Amino acid sequence: MTILALSNILVAFILAIFDIRYLYSFEISFICSILIFFSSFKSMQKKVRMMTELSKNDSNDEDTSISKREKFFIGTRISFGLFRILSYIFLGFCIVGLINNKLFFIIPFIAGTATSSVAMSFWLLKEKLSS
Repeated sequence: MTILALSNILVAFILAIFDIRYLYSFEISFICSILIFFSSFKSMQKKVRMMTELSKNDSNDEDTSISKREKFFIGTRISFGLFRILSYIFLGFCIVGLINNKLFFIIPFIAGTATSSVAMSFWLLKEKLSS
């Protein structure tokens, strides 16, 4: 988590030098991107565990296999996770709020998304290497 906090503080400080209004777009983008990324990761992790348990059970019964229909439903459950959808809805409301208050700037918004994605990747990579 320190990687996420340090990257947020560093880029926020750089943006504050240019104009404090840029921070609103950056922070909204940073927080919402982390929520989306984290909820997607947890949903995928849960489905992978479910599939490994299913494959262990299937190894005992060689006649059973996963049909295309079951694969489709598993894929849609991964894509449409509840917390992921709520994260996107929250992002949408935040963008509308920024636009209505004339505080939406695209460059800081993209910078927030990129910073959170890179920082979250490093954090997950650090966790994987430490375990």
